[in-house]
Amino acid sequence: AALRERPLTDDTPCPQCERYRFLWLRSANRSAVFRAELNQAGQGALIVTLGQLGPRESAARGIKTYRRTLLPAEVAQLRAAVQESSFWTLQPVPDEGRTDGARWIFEAQTKDGYHLVDRWSPEPGSYRKLCTLLIRLSGLDLDPVY
Repeated sequence: AALRERPLTDDTPCPQCERYRFLWLRSANRSAVFRAELNQAGQGALIVTLGQLGPRESAARGIKTYRRTLLPAEVAQLRAAVQESSFWTLQPVPDEGRTDGARWIFEAQTKDGYHLVDRWSPEPGSYRKLCTLLIRLSGLDLDPVY
């Protein structure tokens, strides 16, 4: 998987947890993976992995990982953004045939199942807002956002 991330669905089952992951695969800048692991008590962690992808995803270089605790208000904000985006009802189909921009892939695994949405440089709206929330929560300077 991109930047040495395991498939989200291969993780150890955790019926009381929620896992969200945003893969931001940029064509001209470092790519990033934002993984949020939440529990029912409103606690969470955000793990961010940055790196440059080579011609093949397995050829990632310069990988750095950052981790921070999510405050209960941030956990609530993420859960609300998932709901507001209607993530669970969005079609997973990506835009095809583009080479400039970035793939925005958001995944979720909860006790209710797994879902993935893949878009190419999405226009402003609730899906883009959901993904950029994880960028903002990371506290990292990752401009430009495209």
